[in-house]
Amino acid sequence: TMGNLVVSDCYTDCAGTLPALCTNSSDACDPLVNVTVKYDNALLRGVTSRAARLGHVSFPGLVLEADAGQCGSSDSDRLITLNVSTLGLNETLQGVQLEKRVTQIAVVDQPTAVVARETFITAPRVSVLECNGNIVSSAVARIAVAIKANAGGGKLSGTLSVPLDGGVASFGDITIDLQGSGYTLEFSYVGNAQVSPVVSQAFSIEAPVSRIDIVSGPGGTTTVASQPFASQPVLHLKSIDGSDVDSSALITASILQNPGMLQAHDPDNVLLMGTKIVRAVRGTVTFTDLAISKASVGQGLAQEGYSLYFLLNDFGSETATFTITPGDWEGLFIAEQEQPGPPGRGPATESVAGEPLKRQPIVYLVDRFNNIILPSQVPANAPAGPTGFLGPVIVAVSLLSSTDGVVLQRICADQPEVCVGSRPTRCTTCTDMRSLISNSRATWQGLRFDIASPPEGY
Repeated sequence: TMGNLVVSDCYTDCAGTLPALCTNSSDACDPLVNVTVKYDNALLRGVTSRAARLGHVSFPGLVLEADAGQCGSSDSDRLITLNVSTLGLNETLQGVQLEKRVTQIAVVDQPTAVVARETFITAPRVSVLECNGNIVSSAVARIAVAIKANAGGGKLSGTLSVPLDGGVASFGDITIDLQGSGYTLEFSYVGNAQVSPVVSQAFSIEAPVSRIDIVSGPGGTTTVASQPFASQPVLHLKSIDGSDVDSSALITASILQNPGMLQAHDPDNVLLMGTKIVRAVRGTVTFTDLAISKASVGQGLAQEGYSLYFLLNDFGSETATFTITPGDWEGLFIAEQEQPGPPGRGPATESVAGEPLKRQPIVYLVDRFNNIILPSQVPANAPAGPTGFLGPVIVAVSLLSSTDGVVLQRICADQPEVCVGSRPTRCTTCTDMRSLISNSRATWQGLRFDIASPPEGY
C-alpha cells in the first residue's frame, strides 16, 4: 500500500488491512498478474497471465495487433494503453506508441559480382519499411535469404537468417560455391506481419581460386629471431587454369615445418608474429611484418628448416625452408629438466646432504625469447673477476633461499676438502662458485649442500 516492492508472494495473515487478498491458499501464494489491452480494435497475443515471483513478473513475447498500426491512422490513434491486474488491484500502464506496421522490404545494398566461395565485397543489406516508405526501426523480426535464380546450380552458405537491427539486416558472411551468370537472391520477412519477399538484381559468380602461387617469401633465407623477414611473402591467387582471379579472399599464414617446437631447453613456445590473416587485393596477397620468435640455428636440433603454409578454404601452399638465428644476449635461462630439482619429485631429483646434487644445474645465455645465443655472440670483453679468474663471461651461483647455517659447497679436484667436528661433521672445499661460459652455457660439477633441506626446499 506504500509503494514498496513486495518480497514475498504469500499472504498468510488475512486479518490485516487487505483481507480480500487471501481468498484461498492458491491465490495467496501464487498471485497471477494479468495484462489486457484497453483499445477496441486491438488484440494482445501471447501469454497474458503469469505468476509473480518475489514481487516481479514479466511478459516476454507479447504481440500487439491493432488497426492503429495501419496506414492512415493518426498519431493519437496509435497510442495504446495496457491494463495490469492482480488480486483485485488494477493499474493502467503508460500508453504504448505504435509504429506503422511493416509492409515491404527494400534492398539497400545489392549483391554484385564476386568470386565463388568468397563473401561479397559489399554485404547485401535490406531494410523494412512501412506504407509511406519509412524504416520501421522497432520491428522485431528476422530476414531470411535464399537463392532465387540459381544460374550455376550453386549452394548458398553462411548466416541465412539475420535479426533486424534498427529496421536493417545485413548479410556479411554469405557465399555461393559455383560459377554462373544471372544469380539472384530473395529476401523474406520472418515475423508477424504479412510481407511479400523481395528479389535482388542479377549478379555473377566468378571462377573460384584453386591455386596459391608464392611469388616471394622467406624461403632459402636466414633471419634473426623476432625480426621481420627481409623477404615478406607475396602471393598470387589463380583459377584452376592458371589465370588470375580478382579475389578479395582472406589468406591465413601459419608455421608448417616447425623445428623450434623441438628445442630441448624450451620446447613448444614458438610464435608466428605479425599480421597472420591478410585480405587479397585484386588477387594479390601481401604480408608485411611476419616474424618467428624461436631460433632453429645453434639449438642442437637435427633439422633447422622452417616453412610457412598459406591457407584458403581447404587448400593452400607451402614455402621453401628457411632458418632462424638467435637474437642478441639478454639474459640467463635454466631449463626445467636441468634444475637441481624441486622438493617432492622423488628419488630422481632429491639429493643427499654432503653428496653432489643428483642433477647439477646448466645455465644458458639466451636472447629475449630464450633462444641459446651462438658462441660467436658471447661478449669477448667481460672484466676479470675479483680473484683474477679470467674469461669472456663468468656465471656465479649462490644460495637464494635457505635455513641459517646452510652452506652451498663445491667439490673441486684441485682443492682439498677440510672437515671439522663430529656429529655433525662440517666439511668445506673450494669457495669459487663461478663457471666459465663454454659453448654459450655454464655448467657445474660437485655442487652440494651440507645440511638437509626443510620441506619447502632450498
